[in-house]
Order: sequence, then C-alpha cells, then structure tokens
Amino acid sequence: MTYSYFSGARALDSALRALFEAGEWRQLIVALDETELDQKNDPELWFLLGKAHRELGQAELGFDAFAKALQLDPVSPLLRLEAVEALLSCNEWALARQLLQQPAGAIAAQLPLGRWALARCASRLGEPNQAESQLMGLQADGGLDLERLGVGLSECNLLLGDLDRARFCLDRLFELAPHHVDGLLLEVELLRAKPSVDFAGSVDALLSRSPGSRRLQLACAEALFDWKEPDQADDLFQAAIRQHGLAGRLVNGYVRMLVSTYRLDALKQAKQQCNAPYPPLQFEILEAKCLIGLNRWAEAIAALQALPMQFSTAYLLCQIYRHSGQFDQSLALALQLPQLAGLNPDRGYDAAMELLALGQWQLGWSLYENRFFGASKRFITPAGVEPRMSQELPHAQQVIVFSEQGIGDSIMMASMLPDLQAVAADLTVLVQPRLMSLFVHSFPDLRICSSIDESIFRSADRCYGLGSLGQFFRPKPEHCPGTPFLAVPDQETLRWRQQLQRLPPGRRVGVAWFGGGLVETAQHRSIPLTQLLPLLQVEGVNWVNLQYNHDPTELDQLAREHGVQIHHFEGVTADLQATAALTAQLDLVITVQQTAAHIAGAIGTPAWVLLPRSAEWRYGMQGSQMPWYNSVELFRQSSPGDWNVPIKAIQSRLGAWLAEPASQNEGQQLS
Repeated sequence: MTYSYFSGARALDSALRALFEAGEWRQLIVALDETELDQKNDPELWFLLGKAHRELGQAELGFDAFAKALQLDPVSPLLRLEAVEALLSCNEWALARQLLQQPAGAIAAQLPLGRWALARCASRLGEPNQAESQLMGLQADGGLDLERLGVGLSECNLLLGDLDRARFCLDRLFELAPHHVDGLLLEVELLRAKPSVDFAGSVDALLSRSPGSRRLQLACAEALFDWKEPDQADDLFQAAIRQHGLAGRLVNGYVRMLVSTYRLDALKQAKQQCNAPYPPLQFEILEAKCLIGLNRWAEAIAALQALPMQFSTAYLLCQIYRHSGQFDQSLALALQLPQLAGLNPDRGYDAAMELLALGQWQLGWSLYENRFFGASKRFITPAGVEPRMSQELPHAQQVIVFSEQGIGDSIMMASMLPDLQAVAADLTVLVQPRLMSLFVHSFPDLRICSSIDESIFRSADRCYGLGSLGQFFRPKPEHCPGTPFLAVPDQETLRWRQQLQRLPPGRRVGVAWFGGGLVETAQHRSIPLTQLLPLLQVEGVNWVNLQYNHDPTELDQLAREHGVQIHHFEGVTADLQATAALTAQLDLVITVQQTAAHIAGAIGTPAWVLLPRSAEWRYGMQGSQMPWYNSVELFRQSSPGDWNVPIKAIQSRLGAWLAEPASQNEGQQLS
C-alpha cells in the first residue's frame, strides 16, 4: 500500500509538481527555497520540502518542514504518517511514537502504516516481544506491504537476540527488494551483533548494494570506526561528504570520529564547513575534549572556564582535574554533577562514572542505574530482558540478574553473586554464552543460563544488571573482599598443568597488551608489543599469550626480529574456561587493563597491571591496590601516554621476583 499526503489536487506550481513526480529532489528543494515558504501557509509546500529531504536520505534536515506542515494541517493522517516515517529513518523512535499517540494522531495510528510504525517504536524502545505480536497481527490482517513487514520482523528478531531468525527475515526481504536501504541498515546491525572475520570486507559488500545511500554510508562509517577501522571509516566519511555535503546527522557522525581521535584542526575545519548538525553540537565543548585527549590540559581548562557552568563544562573539568591528580578539585565538581545532569540519563550515567572513579561508590551506584535509560541501554541489556525494580532490595525475592557490558566487567561484578544468593529467595543468572561453562562450574548452586524463557522472566520479582548489585553489596571500596571466586574443573587444571610442563625450564608468565572498547579508550589502555621488550627479553621466563584476538603475524615477527617467543595455545582466550584454567597454572600475569586482569584476579593468580594515567573507574585513581582483587597489583603511568615508568617498575620487580624461590606452579611435576 502506498501512502502520500501530496495529491496534486491543489493549485500548485506546475514546475514543482513536475519535480516531485520526477523524483528530482535536490532541484525541488532549490525551487521551494525560492518560493518564500515562510510567507505562505500551504502545508503541501512544507510537506514537499520535508519529503524531498527524506528521499535524499537526510530526513533530519526536513524535520522543521514537517513540523510546519503539521502545524498548518494537524488532522491529516497521511501527513502525520509521512512525518513519522521521516522520524523513523533517523532513529527518533520516541518522537515518532509521540506523534502517533497524540489525540490528532488517533486515525493515523489505526492505519496499517501507523500500526507498523508503532511496532517498530516498540521494538526500539525495549518492547520487542510486544512488537512481534503487533507485526504478526498486521501480517494476518493484510494491508501492509511485504517489504515494510519484512523490515519490522527482521528488526524485532534482531532486538530479541534471535539472530538466525533475523537473518531469515532479511533474506526474504531481499528476495523482494535486493537493495532495500532499511534492510541494509539492519544488515549492518546484524554484522555488529555477529561479526564476520573480515568485518571491513563485509561492510564494503553492503555498501556496493546501495552505493549512493547517505544513510547507509553513515551507518557503515560509524560501524567501521567502532570496529577499530578508523582509516576506512575516514575514507567513507569523506566520500559521503563529497557526495552529499556535510550536513545533519553526517556532521555528528564525522565529528564524533574526529573528537575520538583528537583531530583538533580537522574539527575546526568541519565547524566552518558544516550545515545544521543534528542534533545541534557545542563545538566549544568538542574542541575542549580534543585538547584533553591531546593532554593540553591548561588550554582545555581555559576554554572551559570561559563557558557557562553547565553539565558538560563541569564534567570535562572534573575529568581534567582527576587525570592530573587534583582529586579534591575533581571531587568538588563531581558532587555537583548529579544536580547539573537533571533528568538526562546519559548525563546521570556520566556522573556515576566520575563518582565511582573518585571512590564515591555509594552516590555513584545510585546514579549508575541511568545506564538503563540512556543511549547505551541497548548495548547493556540482553535482548528480551528489562531491569525490574532494580533499585529495590533483593532480599527474599525471586531474582533474575544478567551480565552486562564487557566480559571483564561481568567477571568482576560476579564477585557479588554469593552476596546476592545469601539474601534472595531464588536466583537465576543470565550470562553471555562465552561465560556459561566457567560460571556453571564456579557457582554450582546457582541457576546459570545464556537465554531465558519469557514466562520465567515475567514471574521474577526483581531483575538486575550485575552492576546494579553494587548499590547493595559494595557501597564502599573497602567492602570488596578481594578473594578468588572463580573455579575450574579438575580435568582442565590437569590438562593445563601438563601443557605448561612441556615448556622449557623457567617461570610461566601470561601477557596481554591491548584492550577493547571504543577507539579512544582502546588507544589509551593498549601498548605496542615491541614496547614491552624490556620485559619480554628478560631471561628465565616462558611467556604465554593471553591476548584475545591477537594477530599471529605479530608474534611471528617478534620471534623473528627480536628472538622473543610468546607461546600460544590454540583456543585459549576464545574459550574462557580454558583461559581461566591456564591462568590458574601460571606464576604471574602481566597485562594492560582488560579481561586477562579480571580472570587472574578472580582465579587468584598474581597479576601486574599496567594502567594509563586515566584508568577505568574500577582501578581507582591512585595506589597500587585494586579493591576487587587482592592478587592484582597496579603500575600506573606518571604522565599521559608515557609507559616508560610502569614498564621500568615492572622490569625491576620482575628481576627481583625471578631471584626468589620458584612458585608452587613452577615446581609442579607431570602427573
């Protein structure tokens, strides 16, 4: 079924009508701009402007036009549906739902397209099960074209975590419309959820199916950047800018990359060239972020102090003072952040991170729940699961708790599961599939699963993210017991003991050198492997690879050019139970802040962790101890980006440690 508000029945300039009917959207925009629209009260003219922008894949540039058209003609259901589709194309799910739930949207909401739009909004706003039911009802009723139905069903299955079914629905959609842009955008999301070995190649293949789509170019560029392919992302952004101009959401995506890589000059150039960023940007704040990333703190402070005191200003100043060791000044600002954040959940979450980093855990945890209401919610909450009464006590309740964020965080927060088990009436723990075998053995009295039936979820009194347990069981850092809590099967212990006994004589030390996360955080927490040569060339050590997603050629090159061998055991790092069992048999782990540190701490193996100046909150801001693990010792940069101090400190400690008597692990014999 085709919907169009424009009928052509009104007396309309024949040239405008011809451009509309021919799909000459850029020329139509130019022609409409020349008609002095502000002086005319014709909703169809404003509709044409909004429609032209949407057809060009830049619907956000036409939002004001649709708003003006709706102001002049609020009762037309077809006009409202056109505006809703424009909002959907820019992921403005809440606004689209609002347009349909207003009294003037009642008729539009009952039409098949309106019901479809509401179902998509439900999927994106945390109700994919409800959305699936609505879509199946539409399928039974007929009246909705199969392409839109395919988009809706693919989307809700993707958000439900049923990737195979989402794949099936997308394949059926592409049989009908091989180059459907909404379908290709869902392909990008599916690729993120289930990445191929050649992520960049897969993205290029998607782009080739609709090379002129601005929306697809933006989504692919952002995916490449998030997947740590910054050069390819930059090339794609530049191509999109040349083709479409630097405007709207394209500005924001491009600028996010520039700020994340601290490209201050390019940011200033983008500021001069861009048009109508969506949402609006505060370039002064973004330039200050670049200055912070470049360690030009004095300039950043001066720039920020020249701005009105608002959340973003105080937040960045708080970070600068914290990173520079001025903890009193940082704390004074951090305590202001909750009030400045207001009801904005993303700001509330940022405030929580600062307070946790400064050791103000009790107040930090109270704001930490904002993560479930902001932009990061989808990446934290498992498909089909929602927090329920997550700030209420779990005592004597039927409880579901789900692992969240990264593997390292899930392991660290799992140290609170015994505390929860002691007070809950019943407990089910939902974890990432990679953690299943390790957690099943470590917590034998708990119900551990990697998926959950909807009826079980609905019957629970409480549903928490693992991080939500901190507010009940870790109000202060000193409440962390720090003792080991992970365990591995005896047969795994024996297997790895035998594997390590086959190595040459010497201590067995695990090593990991780069961390995950966003590009900017990964850069801060990672060390080039060759920079660790002062440690790796120390005699008397068998180095064992604990680096997830390592490049085998890097290890080969290290051995060929420097004579350093890092032993790699196939399957380790991908299999977390095997990784934990191997780690338990090592004498020591030396790592950057990443999962290897958490596994070592949770299993009780000594670990020396190299930290950037601006470490993640869980490592605290100063000192050599980490509250969560007694066996972990921290070695911090003294200045940003300079790894020499922690490397030299570990080199000295390593020499002294090697002079000590052999550890129990090294002395073990083959059984």
